Amino acid sequence: MRRTKGYPLKDLRQNILVTKQNISSMVDRLKQAGYVSTYEDLSDRRITRVKLTEQGKEVLQALKPLTNASNDKTFEVFESEELVVLSSLLERFVAHLNQQVDMT
Repeated sequence: MRRTKGYPLKDLRQNILVTKQNISSMVDRLKQAGYVSTYEDLSDRRITRVKLTEQGKEVLQALKPLTNASNDKTFEVFESEELVVLSSLLERFVAHLNQQVDMT
């Protein structure tokens, strides 16, 4: 049986900058709600992968318009050019944070 590649739990934890304990409890709650599933990587059993379920995909799809509306409202105070600069600054900041995480 071939599974579609899920997202490695370690990468997910690093991308949202939470501890192992926090990501484990978050994923457990999402599993209990039926939004994600987890499985061991077939090539490396030490890696746990997380994958959206169909129910999770439906919820994510339903949230997109709400997210877009919220983002539009949040960033309406900026001009287009300012958003480009803000985006660049945030990318640089995230890269800096990722370097700090990699050092730990």
